[in-house]
Amino acid sequence: MNSFKIYIPARKFYFFQKREKGYLEGNLIFLDNNIKINDRVLNIDTVEMIHFPLFDDYAGKIINAEKVSEGVDNNVMLTLKSREKIISNFQLTARYQIRDIREQLVHYHNSGKLHFLNLIDILGIEDYNAIQIFKNSLSDGGSVKSY
Repeated sequence: MNSFKIYIPARKFYFFQKREKGYLEGNLIFLDNNIKINDRVLNIDTVEMIHFPLFDDYAGKIINAEKVSEGVDNNVMLTLKSREKIISNFQLTARYQIRDIREQLVHYHNSGKLHFLNLIDILGIEDYNAIQIFKNSLSDGGSVKSY
């Protein structure tokens, strides 16, 4: 178990969800075949699209000279094939912590669930050549790090 209250057993990744005013409640778990939001299990086959509109807030991030973030202003939006939209907020306790689920993110992209531009934004790949090398490695799991 990592010191920041997140652990990764067997390709699972746990984020803590938030309630109003930054209180944490529940878990958000990304697996290859499903996504769990508290007790609700969403089979990846029922998900049409996964989008991370906000993913760069982390505990300790300086917002302004007087305020430091608790890292709770992140969210993922799931659009199900039934057209239901689920928005789940989550906390990151370290900068770039979301990149710890790189393998699942690549899997979601390769399954047609996560847009390529959202994927490279999350992974912080900006250089054109690095993007091309990464794009060409996606069929092999996207493990090539050229940046």
